[in-house]
Amino acid sequence: MDHDGGLEAAPLFAPKDYEAPSMFTPQNLLREARRQKGLPPGTVPEVCVLDPDGDLVDHLQVSDRLSPHHTWACYHTRLDTFAHEDMSYGIIGRVVGAPFAVLVAEELFASGCQLLISITSAGQILPLGPPLYVILIKKALREMVCAWWGPGAASPARGCQLDDRCAVSGDGSDDRTVSRKGYHPCAVSRGINSLLSSQK
Repeated sequence: MDHDGGLEAAPLFAPKDYEAPSMFTPQNLLREARRQKGLPPGTVPEVCVLDPDGDLVDHLQVSDRLSPHHTWACYHTRLDTFAHEDMSYGIIGRVVGAPFAVLVAEELFASGCQLLISITSAGQILPLGPPLYVILIKKALREMVCAWWGPGAASPARGCQLDDRCAVSGDGSDDRTVSRKGYHPCAVSRGINSLLSSQK
């Protein structure tokens, strides 16, 4: 391999048009997967869940509450549905890794999903009470530089905010659901204590 020119000559560092639309749209990926698998057109439930740990999927499976979604055309995931209080939900287990999760999320939205919830286990820095309870993240602090840029963002952002329409009271009285700030590092980081203290 010719290494003349150093890193500047590598395609990774070549100038790119970041405003250009992607050639790999979720609609195109789903269309080709549907063609190759011989699947008919279809839509997913309006409310879907990503379950990275797979605990909820396993519980619903053992409880015999899951049904396969027969028109879901994603290459690498299985979409199941379940009913709760007369409403149908979609759920995909073990979608691990931010880039992969974003791709699956885009495919869900392209297939009719209106609200996507990602639920996972997490550690806690400050105890809020005896488990079990649900923490609704109202502000997420991002450490990874690659995660600072959101869709259409003109400048990097250190965090993102929960839509007010999804908020709860936060006093613990709402069926053991509380709202708190969250932190998602890509790995164990040095200096994390001072960073978190500054964000309280």
